[in-house]
Amino acid sequence: MSESRFVYVTYIRTTPEKLWAALTTTEFMKAYFFGYTFDTSWQKDAPWQLVKPGEGPTDSGNIVGFDPPSRLELSWRHEMDAAARAEGYGRCLFEIAPAGEASKLTVTHTMPVDNSKTIAMISQGWPQILSNLKSLIETGKAAMKPGVGKSKGRRPSAASHHLSLRSQSSTSARVGVPSRPPKLRHLRAAATEAKRSARAGGSPSTSPSTNAP
Repeated sequence: MSESRFVYVTYIRTTPEKLWAALTTTEFMKAYFFGYTFDTSWQKDAPWQLVKPGEGPTDSGNIVGFDPPSRLELSWRHEMDAAARAEGYGRCLFEIAPAGEASKLTVTHTMPVDNSKTIAMISQGWPQILSNLKSLIETGKAAMKPGVGKSKGRRPSAASHHLSLRSQSSTSARVGVPSRPPKLRHLRAAATEAKRSARAGGSPSTSPSTNAP
């Protein structure tokens, strides 16, 4: 079976519950996802869209696996670039595991085609997004600043979260992060709710509640 795959592993000095909350809390997500966030109810089988205020959805799919605070799996299709959209739905899997005083985060993004354009784009996006996530949790500040990596005269691709459509080895991101990241106390509250949800086997009641169309 044909497949393209991207895998990224990082260790973040936080608990699995707080890391899960960071991945599923709208306001915190905007600070490391360059202003984008997921529009979803954060429940198994729920639809999701990747959106930014004032712009249409760039990517979409369903939540096919939801097991806080250890496993989140999404079906994933890019919506704006015709060639990437034609590749259909792939999968993006987030796996969280305790690692001493840190948590291990593994992101595996696959598409059911060889030489996937979607994978070429997201392989530039995920390292910057996840570096922002790590930095924001550990220091309170995102690693990437507005305007870093811009290429003059080149139009960004919304599919890869404001990334250009060059090859995996030569693209840098067009980014824009909020000037004031959300306070970490909100993340702690969401982490507490994620822990309660994991014990109860349900969905966090404090997670974003808007449903994708």
